[in-house]
Amino acid sequence: MLMIKGIIFDMDGVLFDTEPFYLRRREDFFKTKGIPIDHLNSKDFIGGNLQELWKELLGKNRDDAIVKAITTDYDAYKQAHKPPYQKLLITEVNSCLEQLKKQGIKLAVASNSKRQDVLLALETTQIKDYFEIILAREDVSRGKP
Repeated sequence: MLMIKGIIFDMDGVLFDTEPFYLRRREDFFKTKGIPIDHLNSKDFIGGNLQELWKELLGKNRDDAIVKAITTDYDAYKQAHKPPYQKLLITEVNSCLEQLKKQGIKLAVASNSKRQDVLLALETTQIKDYFEIILAREDVSRGKP
């Protein structure tokens, strides 16, 4: 018999249905910069890191100064346009976490998102206390994919 001792959850797409929100936010941001992203598939953005897509987004205009400026602007834009995590929490998550905790299963979250975003999501939806370990982008030397 297999004995499960712990489960590691991803945040986006598993605990929260954030991808549609993230896609709209990216489209809106890049539109303000005059950078079209309609040539990319929405799946190009899922589970990865935006910095990996700079070549496709910026084409031959990709130099370090431009990338740094756009990254800084995008970070500020994301801070001003935070996801409504309470609305994006997948309905079954609370009951699932509660049942797993009652069974003594250790729970963790591992996300490619920034720590402040992971904590904001978990705290605003009041599910942070279920998790013994929370890993974010800053905790690894190389993130997904």
